[in-house]
Amino acid sequence: MAAGVAALPSPASAANERIDVWLDAGFNGHRTIIMGNNPDLRRSGIDNAISSLRVHSGRWCLFDGYNYTKSFIDVVPGEQIADLTTRNGNDKISSIRLC
Repeated sequence: MAAGVAALPSPASAANERIDVWLDAGFNGHRTIIMGNNPDLRRSGIDNAISSLRVHSGRWCLFDGYNYTKSFIDVVPGEQIADLTTRNGNDKISSIRLC
């Protein structure tokens, strides 16, 4: 992995699904590659800090609460969001799962 990039482990069922998230808008700052469900982003250091994203594969739900609770944003393969403020999600995501 390149400097400034972290990868979160994936369950076997999601081995080919991937979403990349950045801490800053415009796909800038630290990037984390997520390849599976994550009910609590506090452990990865990106809780309430995601500002942009790119979906490589899989349909993802990004939740405002831990354990897939509260409101969510649904994103699909090929979707890119350079600034999550456009979807009312900037610095709000606390859990992520495949939909």
